[in-house]
Amino acid sequence: MKGLPTDEHAAPMQLRLAAAAVLVVAAAQDTTEKQIYVWHAPHHDYLYAPLRATVLNGLRGIGATRINIKFDGDFDWDAIPPGSILIWLGWGRKGRYGRNRRVPWKGLGARGIYRIYYQSEPVTSLVYTKDEVDEVWDFSWHNIDHCRGSDAPILRYVPIAFLREAPLIKRFGDVPKLVFFGNAKWRPCWSEIQNLMGADVMSRYNVWNDRDYEDFLGNDYIGIFLNLHKDCGNVSVPNPVTWRNPKLLSSGGLVISERCYGKDEIEFKGLIDFVERADIPIMFEQYVRMAPSERLRLGLSRREAFAKRFDAVGIFERAGIGSLLRERGVT
Repeated sequence: MKGLPTDEHAAPMQLRLAAAAVLVVAAAQDTTEKQIYVWHAPHHDYLYAPLRATVLNGLRGIGATRINIKFDGDFDWDAIPPGSILIWLGWGRKGRYGRNRRVPWKGLGARGIYRIYYQSEPVTSLVYTKDEVDEVWDFSWHNIDHCRGSDAPILRYVPIAFLREAPLIKRFGDVPKLVFFGNAKWRPCWSEIQNLMGADVMSRYNVWNDRDYEDFLGNDYIGIFLNLHKDCGNVSVPNPVTWRNPKLLSSGGLVISERCYGKDEIEFKGLIDFVERADIPIMFEQYVRMAPSERLRLGLSRREAFAKRFDAVGIFERAGIGSLLRERGVT
C-alpha cells in the first residue's frame, strides 16, 4: 500500500522514531533539572536589591548558570525539582504579606530540596533550626555568633557585596549635613542626636527606586551619612553593620556609625568610622573642615577599598559556597 514503509525502510524509520523519543524525554527532563532558586517575598524589590545582587553576582561568578529568580509572590513550591537549592532572601515567616511570606521549609526538605535562608534582620537568637533549614547565610558576625548552638544549621558569613551599579556621589557640597538614610522612627536615640547636632543632622526615608536614589545623591548637602542601630539606646539590642551601609559605601559615601559588634567593626575597619554616640558630632566636624574635593577623594578611595574587600565572588569563595554547589551538582 502506498505510504507504508517496505522492510528495507522500516529499520531506519524505527531508529529515527526512537531518536525522536529520546529527544522528547530529554526535553521533558530539562524542565525538572536541578536548579538554584533565588526567591524572596513581594514588595521588597528595591529594598532587597543589595541582597539579590550579592547572591546572583556571587553565584554567577563561581560558575552557576541554572538560576531561577522570583519575587512576585506567585511561588509554586511544588515545581522546584528534588535536588535543587532554594535560597530564600529575608523573612520567610507568616507576616503582613500573608502566605507570600510563608515558606514550607519542612515540606521542601522532605522532597530533597536543599534549603538556605539568607538572614536579613538583626537578631539575638536562632530564627530557624536545622530541622527547618539546611543553612543560614548571614550578613553579620553579630547574628552568626548569637545563633550558634546544637540546633543551628550550617552558618556562613555572606556579607553584602560591593554594588558596582550603584550611582556615584559626583560632588560633596560646601555645607554638608549628616544624613541618616532610613526611618528615624525606629531609633529612640534619634532625639539625642538631634539635641547634639541640631540642624546639621537630618533623615531621609522616601527613596524607593534607583532614579530617586541617584537624585538623592545629587543634593548639595550629601556625602556624609550616619548609621544608628534599630532600637538604639537599649544596650541589649543587636548591633551589626546593617546592609544600608554597603550601599552607601558603593556610592562613595562617608559613613559615621555608632559602635557595632566588634567582629563586624573589624570587617569594615578603614571603611566606616565607628565612634561612641557622644563623639558623632566631633567626627562630623572633622569632615566638615575638609575641603569638598578632599571629602570626595576620600569617599572614592574607601569605595575602591570596599570593592576589593567585599567582592561578591571572593565572599562566596571564602564562605565555601563553590564547594557546596559542586557537592549538590548544580553548577
